[in-house]
Amino acid sequence: MYWTDEFYNFEKLTFPKSALVTVFIPGWGDTNTFYHFDKGNCAFIARYGAIPVYQWPILNASRSKSYGAILDSMFRLKDIIEGRFDTELMEFASEIKNWKLPIILNPVVEYN
Repeated sequence: MYWTDEFYNFEKLTFPKSALVTVFIPGWGDTNTFYHFDKGNCAFIARYGAIPVYQWPILNASRSKSYGAILDSMFRLKDIIEGRFDTELMEFASEIKNWKLPIILNPVVEYN
């Protein structure tokens, strides 16, 4: 992860250091793998002194051709609600809990 010039320029214009920095995650997983908590990017943000905002979208390839075959059939909201991925979600929650630093989690975000 790296900070862009735009990020630094924004902070120069607004003066205060950013308190929240977003981590964009590509989704819940690919066609056969559940993604784990991205500790590396979150730790980088925490060392900077900000709180990571973990954007965890649910994507659907049938609506977004830019992501190829990612998530078009495995991670559907209906299946998540019905508990199909409870084991993976508990593991993910444990990874965040064991990280022991503040984080804002925004699951199943829709960017539109």
